[in-house]
Amino acid sequence: MKQFINDFNKIIKTEWKILLSRFGIFVLGWFLFTLSIALYTPTSVGASQIDFTIFNFLGAFSDGGIRPNGEIDLTSYSTYLLLFYVIMMVITVIMGSINVAIDYKKNRNVQKIYWYILFVIGDIISLFIIPLGVKMQMLYIDESMFAGYSENAVKILRFVVFISAFLIYCLSIALMVYCGIMPGVYNSIAEEFRKLTKMSYQASRILWDFLLIVPGLILLIFINWSSDLKLAFLGNYLYFGTVFFIFLTGPLVGVLLKQFNKIYNIKDKTAALYQEPKN
Repeated sequence: MKQFINDFNKIIKTEWKILLSRFGIFVLGWFLFTLSIALYTPTSVGASQIDFTIFNFLGAFSDGGIRPNGEIDLTSYSTYLLLFYVIMMVITVIMGSINVAIDYKKNRNVQKIYWYILFVIGDIISLFIIPLGVKMQMLYIDESMFAGYSENAVKILRFVVFISAFLIYCLSIALMVYCGIMPGVYNSIAEEFRKLTKMSYQASRILWDFLLIVPGLILLIFINWSSDLKLAFLGNYLYFGTVFFIFLTGPLVGVLLKQFNKIYNIKDKTAALYQEPKN
């Protein structure tokens, strides 16, 4: 532990500029991520996998519930997002602990355990500030952006806003993964599963994108809604936008990460974090 603290202090003193830039990248990614969620949720042209599940739970258990047109009241969205992030964080820590234990058994590098603890703390911080950021963004971004337009114009505008939000969403995820200090639990769960299974990040992301939608589908089957209301809900939140989130997010984020690393491989600049301690 003493060696780790000494090495950590040394890295802070010598690599503070790189660490500060990593934090700056995270802040940018965090802002864009929360912005993208606030932009796309009122469009009703599909939902991300976790949001589809959250919308089901909001419709079933929140005070606002579901409207006659199948749209969900988003007042309690950030609270439910935090709840789901906590559940995902528990799963992520379990997988991450297994990965660290396997690595320690192989390399006997105790410093990686300490660094993993720091990364978990970073994810816990992001776990709270992401829902908070979404709530702040939703204070000035809501369905009123579509008011005053004709029905046809609203359809086009919803599509344009969704595509823009989706691209911002993918960019924000790539930035948070790239910074490597607080990637967020949504990204960490795919990364830890990738390490555990040795599959590619894109494949892991697509798999988890699918798994996160399953609870929502199960709840939708048993929830006490009329068939017409369920169809209206599906028309709003299981639309082409959902296909974008499930099948395009992982590949697009993977492409962006490769481009970022070609421009500047930030992990190579802090490779000392993972070197064996000197005797």
